[in-house]
Amino acid sequence: MVFGNIGSWAAQLITKAGGKVVSIRDVTGAVKNSNGIDIAKLKKHSAENRGIKGFDGGDAVDPTSLLTEECDVLIPAALGGVINKDNADAIKAKYIIEAVNHPTDTEVDEILAKKGVLILPDIMANSGGVMVSCFEWVQNIQGFMWDEEKVNRELKTYMTHASNIVLNI
Repeated sequence: MVFGNIGSWAAQLITKAGGKVVSIRDVTGAVKNSNGIDIAKLKKHSAENRGIKGFDGGDAVDPTSLLTEECDVLIPAALGGVINKDNADAIKAKYIIEAVNHPTDTEVDEILAKKGVLILPDIMANSGGVMVSCFEWVQNIQGFMWDEEKVNRELKTYMTHASNIVLNI
């Protein structure tokens, strides 16, 4: 087990794109390193230790504090309702990517909007996996298999179209 399917993939892709992941949380604890966390090393540690607790690539911190740390992008990727009326005023992120279903309570949407926090909603941020499952279903029905390049190309086409619709609402 690693620190979470969605979170670990997000961290890998952010790092691969040249971004810096400075904090991560799972059920065993939280780690922060302002210079950036070595994601490959953290994944290995997590797999060997069934969680990130004890990882020596950063400082152990209070898991609840990560939501209110200053950051460019906050990605709740495991539990719903983690951004709520009790902590919304303290959120310092510029952007929130809702990588899990309903991490932000609807009652705090206005608070975050007034603060200028841009939110990529869960319906957009985590729908790609559902869409790829649909592609698999279609392939099974038709009795053929797409290669990864075709799956990614089709996914990009549909997600771009859906994003354009939402942006033009």
